[in-house]
Amino acid sequence: MGELDEAEQQARAALAELPPPAWGVLLAAPLSTLVGTATATGELAAAERWLSQPLPADTFRTPAGLLHLAARGRHQLAAGRPHLARDDLRLCGTLMRDWGMDSPGLVPWRLELALAHLRLGEPAEAAALLEEQLGTADARTRGRALRVLSGIVPLDRRRALLSEAVELLEAGGDRIELARALGDTAQLLQRVGHPARARLLQQRAHQLATECGADVLARRLLGPAPAGGLVPVPEEPGDVLSEAERRVAALAAQGHTNRQISGELYVTVSTVEQHLTRVYRKLRVKRRSDLPARLAAYRDGPMEASRVEVS
Repeated sequence: MGELDEAEQQARAALAELPPPAWGVLLAAPLSTLVGTATATGELAAAERWLSQPLPADTFRTPAGLLHLAARGRHQLAAGRPHLARDDLRLCGTLMRDWGMDSPGLVPWRLELALAHLRLGEPAEAAALLEEQLGTADARTRGRALRVLSGIVPLDRRRALLSEAVELLEAGGDRIELARALGDTAQLLQRVGHPARARLLQQRAHQLATECGADVLARRLLGPAPAGGLVPVPEEPGDVLSEAERRVAALAAQGHTNRQISGELYVTVSTVEQHLTRVYRKLRVKRRSDLPARLAAYRDGPMEASRVEVS
């Protein structure tokens, strides 16, 4: 049984001990665990059902409510609603600061919010939050933050950040985050010309994710790949596609002309052309016919700065 399975079973057992009304505001605690495990295993419909459970009005004036807000934010991110994720995580951070409870051991909201900004194509905002988080982080949160930050800095700085992240996460026993860090390190090694070492790390990352029950992460770590063994992703975090760029790219990949895309999205042809120019640069596309494959690789890539993976 993986760590996620164990967490889910413990939360379910806790709820079985008492009916929901008897929990009061503390009901948000086991529910947040169930939302988190369902999100991490890709069971988004199940997470939605747990989120639909009614909570007492005073819940979001308590630490348990903060956990629920953070879990809901992660779910919104996984469900492709980064704006809603950003709103939840900002509120979580505001409440924690107002209450004098701004501790990453409770909720590392800056790290979580940084992931939402990355998904929105806002790497500068994400980097600022991550740097701020590193100033207050415990070892586990520092490892997580360094891993995400490694996808934002220039290529020559990534190795050092990932090495420290792996060391911290391994020492702290956070196997799911360690799997992510190893997967990102494998991606980097592949890029700089060490395919054999990259495959070894990728296999170890996949094994860890599988053992933890993180099936979505495991599939991404060993998903469809080219002959080199790993899926290429955009090289710089500034290369994360914005929502507008993703919409234009998706229609172009489906065979729509620029004029058709313009009509579909109610923008000018010039705007479509500008978006596609940025998409081509970010995905390193040279011909329009290459866009479908590159866009699919971008969506499936394991690096979090490019394809946000939530926990």
